[in-house]
Amino acid sequence: MKTLDQMREERLGRMSAKERAEYEAGYDDIDAGLRIAQLF
Repeated sequence: MKTLDQMREERLGRMSAKERAEYEAGYDDIDAGLRIAQLF
């Protein structure tokens, strides 16, 4: 069975550089939102 990290890396490996940059930017935004939510 694959780990979540392995599946994420496979998916990122199939993306173009532009797609990957957009994905990473969105991932960072979501991460910041989750951290703020955890404070409350």
